[in-house]
Amino acid sequence: MTWQQLTLYSPASHVDEISDLLTNAGAIAVTLESGGQEALFEPPPGATPLWQHTKIAALFEEGANLGRVISFLKMAVPPHIPLVPKISTIEERDWQQVCEAQFKPICFRDKLWICPSWHDVPDKKIPYVILDPGLAFGTGSHPTTALCLEWLVDHVKPGDTVIDYGCGSGILGISAIKLGATKVWAIDNDPQALQATQENALRNNINRDTLTAALPNALPNIQCDLLVANILANPLVELAPHFATLIKSGGGIALSGILHSQIDAIENAYAPWFQLKVPILNEEWVRISGRKHHE
Repeated sequence: MTWQQLTLYSPASHVDEISDLLTNAGAIAVTLESGGQEALFEPPPGATPLWQHTKIAALFEEGANLGRVISFLKMAVPPHIPLVPKISTIEERDWQQVCEAQFKPICFRDKLWICPSWHDVPDKKIPYVILDPGLAFGTGSHPTTALCLEWLVDHVKPGDTVIDYGCGSGILGISAIKLGATKVWAIDNDPQALQATQENALRNNINRDTLTAALPNALPNIQCDLLVANILANPLVELAPHFATLIKSGGGIALSGILHSQIDAIENAYAPWFQLKVPILNEEWVRISGRKHHE
């Protein structure tokens, strides 16, 4: 079976309206992506991230009359919105297999495997984490996640206490335990992320007492050996004083979710408490790490 895809463009102000119209016209699925070169990095809390020039792709059954759908949209949408509709044909595919083919085992520093459940772990002699893509961000393939995993491999020691701030899927906290940490606090303000972290910890035979997933206000005033935060630049700047209170003297910190243009802001925010190393780049993303000054 084949499908029809109707692609058009909209300013952010009308994306929700057009998406609803497409759904009402019989679209099976509606997806959004950038209609230009604009990137989205820090949408406001609780907001749906939208590009100012958004590409909308709607999937319809093979026999749907898309000419009628386009006419319907042109009548419903203000005339100053240039939809630029385009129709294409999508062949039937096994979408589960397509998804699974995109995620393969990844090894970090020859010391840690991140492996989806549908693959065999290539080498079980070294620590490994079983993790599938799901509701929360983090499978090891994104540059920011990879930067943090490499840092954990290099820095986690047996017995360490680690804070994974902005835990997402839990990949960093679970990996820290596999590498020898005896206690991890996985912190996120998204309940779905906390649920995903708990489920992934269970899948990897992590004891509930070893990894605690919690909202930020539930994190006790502890002194950890290592803190890793893969979030975004603005929250990282705001959290610098708080992070400084959570890390023991000489403890390590790794920050990612940072663009090259944001390095100075991060370094200025953390310099009062930390001796920072030269930033490490992966594509357009950066990791900034260092040690807390001895008190």
